[in-house]
Amino acid sequence: MDEERPLPESLLDIANQSQQKKRGKLKIYLGAMPGVGKTYTMLSDAQIKQKEGIDIKIGFIETHGRKETEILLEGLYIIPPIEINYNGIILKELNLEKILESKMQICVIDELPHSNPPGFRNKKRYQDIEEILENGIEVWTAMNIQHMESLNNIIYQITGIPIKETVPDEFIKNANEIKLIDLPPEELIQRLKEGKIYIPDLAKTAVNNFFKYGNIIALRELSMRIAADKLDKKLNQYMKEHAIAGPWSTKERILVGIYASPFADSLIRSAYRISSEIGADVFAIYVETEKHQYLSQKELDWLQKAIELARSLGVNVVWVKDTDITNAIVRYVKSNNITKILIGKPKNFNIFKPSIFRKIAQNTKHVDIYVLDPPALKSDLSFLQKKKTFSFIKNLLNIPRFYNIFISLLIFGFVTLLGVEFRQYLNQLNLVFLFLGALSISAMLLNTFLTIVMTMLSILVFDYFFIPPYYSFTFSDINYLMSYSMFALIIVYINILSIKSRKNINMLIKSEEKSHFLFSLNKALLYSKSKEEILSKTIEYVKMFTNDIAIFLKSKDDIRLGAITKGIDINEKVNTIVKW
Repeated sequence: MDEERPLPESLLDIANQSQQKKRGKLKIYLGAMPGVGKTYTMLSDAQIKQKEGIDIKIGFIETHGRKETEILLEGLYIIPPIEINYNGIILKELNLEKILESKMQICVIDELPHSNPPGFRNKKRYQDIEEILENGIEVWTAMNIQHMESLNNIIYQITGIPIKETVPDEFIKNANEIKLIDLPPEELIQRLKEGKIYIPDLAKTAVNNFFKYGNIIALRELSMRIAADKLDKKLNQYMKEHAIAGPWSTKERILVGIYASPFADSLIRSAYRISSEIGADVFAIYVETEKHQYLSQKELDWLQKAIELARSLGVNVVWVKDTDITNAIVRYVKSNNITKILIGKPKNFNIFKPSIFRKIAQNTKHVDIYVLDPPALKSDLSFLQKKKTFSFIKNLLNIPRFYNIFISLLIFGFVTLLGVEFRQYLNQLNLVFLFLGALSISAMLLNTFLTIVMTMLSILVFDYFFIPPYYSFTFSDINYLMSYSMFALIIVYINILSIKSRKNINMLIKSEEKSHFLFSLNKALLYSKSKEEILSKTIEYVKMFTNDIAIFLKSKDDIRLGAITKGIDINEKVNTIVKW
């Protein structure tokens, strides 16, 4: 496999990013605790930028009365804040309109988790910053780790203090850069005792509550993980842009392969446990092949259950389409810096067909592969065995269309008569190629089982009519028979390749049909002029996939039926489910 070739999806992702509207960059100064020096470092960097001739202004800053921080404001242009009277208190707030009008290069805005007073255009400061970024202005901002939304419960468990002001994880993860500002616990506590963070009375209370030694260590670890995750994503993006085949093992990344089987949820749980123990990111991949459309309802339920379990555990679920499971997994591993793979142990080993484990091992480097043997209910195992037996018989008896068989027999009969008629004029090599030509056409029309049958029949006919002594199944020279048999095996191989090519073509056709459908639906909805026309177009296109459709519309107070086809009965039970 080509180790330098990036995944096509990666190139598409990079191309889409480059085509997006030019947006300002976001830089977050992240700390574990108040007083580590976020604002101080941010203003120090701002002074450097200004000396370089960069147009940088202060949109909002909070020095908390710290003299060494206030000194760094000298020489920097500060956009005057809005002053409002809120319950008798004069509040200074971010002047969003002035910032947008100024068209500066970089805007420094402190206190990212801050909530705006009632009556402001946005409820939260991060929403103000989002507007500024959309206008092409770069923003520097600062926050402590306890304000990250997903860590709310964890922070409460660590500190016992509820955090009301939070910032969505997505906003933080989308930052172009996260700069970690850190201090050792001993130094931070000493700064607190010296009154450099809070006034002495408050400092004493803070040391006994929030600023406990154990709390500082725990919050430092959380902030370091967030910063490390951002660096890991930047490294992964760099590898995609430069077509570097991984892994670079800077951080463990686990990939678990899931299938429509009763073992899938056990594999997910095992991957999650291992990732928790070693602090790794975990991804679950399902490769949709042509067999997916033949899955039973029970298998689809197993798959859905595994995917829901993965998402509930915070596992990144990846669904890709390919004709070969191994190729899809190997491509994903190389392009996403995966360092460990978890797969289920094969229940049967085929000496003629290499296992997924073997093929992955042969096509990856510096990747650990774990083969697990998860438990399953006897009833589920019995179901799989019955399906496997049924599938084998079905494939064996999967008779092609009758006229394909008729055409194959007709061609075979014709070349036999032709060979007998001109046997005295043709040498053995000519006769061999005459039969092989007929078999090649048959291989394109028949399945593998019938191709093997036709090949065996052709060997017998060739021996009977064309290998001396004629009209008997004995032969004077085994070389003729051996040569023909070897050529016949090549025909079987051609048949297998032909079937595989047909499957690939079918998948491409179906994929193209879905893409065309989505494009047509999108175009139709784009030119729709009313809600009724949108409902009509949606019904019209979705009917390509199913006959019975009902569309419900939700308003503030109720849910009502928007459109329906004739085949559906909307009874009380259906209405209850929809409302629920």
